[in-house]
Amino acid sequence: MKKYLTLLSIILSLSSHAQNDVISYNQIHVKSLDLKHNEPNDDRDGYTLKGSYAITDNFYLIAGFDKVKYDHTDQKNDISTVGVGGHIAKSRKTDYVYSITYSKNKIKNRSVGSIKIDSSTIAAGVRSMLSKNIELNGGIEFIKFENESAEISPFVGVDIHPNFANGYALSVTYASTDDYKTLSAGLKYSF
Repeated sequence: MKKYLTLLSIILSLSSHAQNDVISYNQIHVKSLDLKHNEPNDDRDGYTLKGSYAITDNFYLIAGFDKVKYDHTDQKNDISTVGVGGHIAKSRKTDYVYSITYSKNKIKNRSVGSIKIDSSTIAAGVRSMLSKNIELNGGIEFIKFENESAEISPFVGVDIHPNFANGYALSVTYASTDDYKTLSAGLKYSF
């Protein structure tokens, strides 16, 4: 995890003052989630509410909430996330993006009760406007859970946002690791 923090620190220090005038960092996402695990009976579904708000030309705040239910058990997971992100304009329609987030995971199960596990995530990727109405993004996330020695293998994902009205877009995301595959779909509003 320390090597990822070092890498992100270097990227942050190199951040230019260039600004992409096409891609908005003031946005709200509402999506349904479908998470598949390689192990049988460990699939999950739920929803996510996430947003970001630009605080300067190159930096933005991140907040979110996920509610996930395991399909074959009574286990539920509530995840609250906060963080900061930044972007470096590559061109008028493309940005390099990066973020650090911190999450509080509350896992509830009738037989065990509640367990709280904190995690941190470092992410990097690219956001690009393919056309006036189509945004395509790709990236990688590294997640580290507190009090656990192992890191989850990196999530690699892609999402697409076809705009259908002023500020509104459909939002579809696919991401995977060695053990998980996630698909989420919903709406994005940019303001």
